[in-house]
Amino acid sequence: MLRRPLSFEDKRLVSPPPSRLSLLTLILALLPPHHLHFKSNCIPTQPNTNIAIAIAASIIGKMASDNLRTLVVTGTRADWSKLQPVCRAFIRVLGKIDVFITGMHLEEAYGYTANLVRQLEGVDQFHMHKNQTLGPHQTEVMEETIKGLAKVLRDRKITDVVVHGDRVEACTAAMVARQHGIRLHHIEGGELSGSIDESYRHAVTAFTTYSYVCSASAKDLVVKNLGQHPQTVFNIGSPEMDAHARDYGVSLNDVKRKYGIPFAGEYGIVSFHSVTSELDGMHEQAAYLFATLEEYGKNFIVIMPNNDPGTDAIRDIIGKILEGKRSDRFFQSANIDFEHFSVLQKNASVFIGNSSAGVREMPFHGVGSINVGSRQNNRVPDIPAIINAPANDAAALLRALKSFWGKKFARDKTFGDGTAEEKLVGALKTPGHFDRSVQKSFYLPG
Repeated sequence: MLRRPLSFEDKRLVSPPPSRLSLLTLILALLPPHHLHFKSNCIPTQPNTNIAIAIAASIIGKMASDNLRTLVVTGTRADWSKLQPVCRAFIRVLGKIDVFITGMHLEEAYGYTANLVRQLEGVDQFHMHKNQTLGPHQTEVMEETIKGLAKVLRDRKITDVVVHGDRVEACTAAMVARQHGIRLHHIEGGELSGSIDESYRHAVTAFTTYSYVCSASAKDLVVKNLGQHPQTVFNIGSPEMDAHARDYGVSLNDVKRKYGIPFAGEYGIVSFHSVTSELDGMHEQAAYLFATLEEYGKNFIVIMPNNDPGTDAIRDIIGKILEGKRSDRFFQSANIDFEHFSVLQKNASVFIGNSSAGVREMPFHGVGSINVGSRQNNRVPDIPAIINAPANDAAALLRALKSFWGKKFARDKTFGDGTAEEKLVGALKTPGHFDRSVQKSFYLPG
């Protein structure tokens, strides 16, 4: 005989199955009084077991979500292009986040890009902390970052910290989070490169609770070589590819007018940063590179170097070129909005330098890239769109420019296909994702 389902309007007192009585009692005890509603003509009786469990699960889940407070740490114009989709994913899952803004974002020389970060919607609080001046020593940056970040973690009762990549701010945030017993989420770990960046990146992985990598090889490295458990590693691709895959509805001429770029025809992009393990040679390397660009005789958009030790030597060379009689062929910029820079990248005739943009973003756009020197060692994929050139060989640099200028290639998806945000949302929704202990046990593959 079919039995009529019970509801809150039932006037009969019905006991649940004995096996579920203790569970139901516990759940009902956890329910706030305002969640037990009865109609005025009803006798307060035992509500339907399944309904009670569903209500309790929803409330407990909401309470758990309310107790989570995630802080995203950003220190450069470059990492923010990757962290924007990451922030949106966390906001979609948790409802709100905090953002800690520091580093180059707060430097006028780099366009004070903190204003761009503050445009993100869904942020509960932005925390601004100046941790450096131009050309700082990295230990000073670490010291100032610790001071500002530790206070925010305590005051805001942060439960989860998100960092990107391999900068000093990311490494510092990882250590501070671990000292405070906070879960760490690392974006784009497991890559190989040159300079001190690689040491920073792998050090962050040592503190990481969850690693969101951008390639299959990076996933293998963090699991097999760095002790990250496979269940905590998610290959989502590089989040910046999401932005590059979008159509912003902005034309190349619109971008040129906005920034005053004077070139009517073809142009290349050059981005050359300091290699902190080769400081004594940075002036010479920059001199070789920019002298070669002068000799080549084409137009170039010059992206100013990051604020790292050794940057003064590169800036000195760039300054001398811009003061020279051929300066009309070089346009200098410390900061271009990401969506506008993406348009410039798509339409460039070539990219040259030692930025990760040349290794990851330009091949995604199908534009040839000349990787100069050692800064991206071991990160460069073996693909037709990239050619390597030594930093102190002007003849080799010139040959590379002549062979790659104007060449177009098929889109390369080694570092992602433009769906990182959706993949990250899926990872964050994995049952128990925000319950994992911060106590890390290193995984040793059998």
